[in-house]
Amino acid sequence: MDINALKRIGLSESDIKVYTSLIKLGKANVGLIAEASGVHRTNIYSILDKLKDMGLASDVKEDGKRFFRISDPSNLLNYIKESEEAIKSLIPDLNNIKESVKEKIEVEFFKGEKGMKSAMKDIIRTKREVVGFGMTGQLRKYMPIFAIQWIRDIKHFKIKNKYIYVEGTAIDEPYFEVKLLSKEFSTPVGTQIYGDKILITIWEPTLTAIMIKSREVADNYKKHFELLWKIAKS
Repeated sequence: MDINALKRIGLSESDIKVYTSLIKLGKANVGLIAEASGVHRTNIYSILDKLKDMGLASDVKEDGKRFFRISDPSNLLNYIKESEEAIKSLIPDLNNIKESVKEKIEVEFFKGEKGMKSAMKDIIRTKREVVGFGMTGQLRKYMPIFAIQWIRDIKHFKIKNKYIYVEGTAIDEPYFEVKLLSKEFSTPVGTQIYGDKILITIWEPTLTAIMIKSREVADNYKKHFELLWKIAKS
């Protein structure tokens, strides 16, 4: 007999040994059940109580002695149906709890050249597609050597990049998919979105990066990027 089906409804191996032994015995006391099942006598009572609660066994007293017998095996189906109905009734409450729990938003700050490098390297570590806007070539301007290394790693790991640059920016990186917006969109702040993170880089007057980790916030930023991408020029 395949016992995996019984395991799926919450019976342990010891439970199954007692249950199947009781099927074969028909009616028996704890001593006989322990002998037939190989389960230690001290565990038999708790297992029989569990089977009784599930409607799979019952007990009877005869001549002052307690015997156990198996219930109709079709009660397994009744137990499954009852469990299913109980779970169905819980689902609305569980969904309400899920909706009421707000996603934890993590924010991390980086300062100076070392901090900016650490923040930018997270894009390499994550290896997820990056989309960004507000780009004016700041990385190449403020950290030219690191920019070369960073772009090299982007290529090495085949990380896809889609950036919206400001018109007039010198762009010499064919690996990026690029569109342009007019200079009125120029800002000292660059925004990159990848996975569940948003990296905001501030280049003036002090190198500062703000990393926000939130799936919901990242999705909203990406929607904003997609709107800008539609109006940007190829």
